[in-house]
Amino acid sequence: MKKIFLLLILCAFFLETGCNRPFFNTYTPSFEYTKANYSANPMEYLGKWEGDPMINVFELDGLPHDYLWQKKIGLYDSSEYFIMSKNVQEPIFRYEVYKVEIIRDKINFDGSISNIEGSLVIEDNQVIADMLSLRASGYGKDWEEFKIDPNTYYYNTVSFYFDLPCELSWESSIFFYEDENKSQKFYWRCYDVMNDRDVCYDITDVFTSLLKL
Repeated sequence: MKKIFLLLILCAFFLETGCNRPFFNTYTPSFEYTKANYSANPMEYLGKWEGDPMINVFELDGLPHDYLWQKKIGLYDSSEYFIMSKNVQEPIFRYEVYKVEIIRDKINFDGSISNIEGSLVIEDNQVIADMLSLRASGYGKDWEEFKIDPNTYYYNTVSFYFDLPCELSWESSIFFYEDENKSQKFYWRCYDVMNDRDVCYDITDVFTSLLKL
């Protein structure tokens, strides 16, 4: 039984890595890395993550090795994710974004979806630049500052698409909030990788005419 298990694991590894590089190559990162909420299509296999032969490392076409893709392979569980060096900025600060898509299905706190309305695609360079300026400023509120009833909280997914051959995209969200003065506002919730926190930016003025959520 153990032999069959090992054989299946080896087959999975070979299918993932292909034959362009030696199967048991290891990849040693030059810097300390962290995970980030980006998606992409991995390209060339670099090797197995040093210290964990269950993880395969791939490069991303159009990005330096400060940004990589990992795939953890197993019979009963598998995962893949974008990682980046802690010594560089997030891609959102370095690479051109050509499109933003707001999925207008409301994702409820319990994971259910309501009010399906399709998506809103934004390709206006000025609107995109205004959003990125907010993100770059860092002047937002910590998510923990909001007093939101989890039974009423919902959000809309916001995806940013980069002009890169690896089809890189970055995911964030927009939610509706009524403050203590009964003012109704839209906030853009982004994960700050370097500081390990969720930051929320007031985008009411930027998007009131566009969202109509």
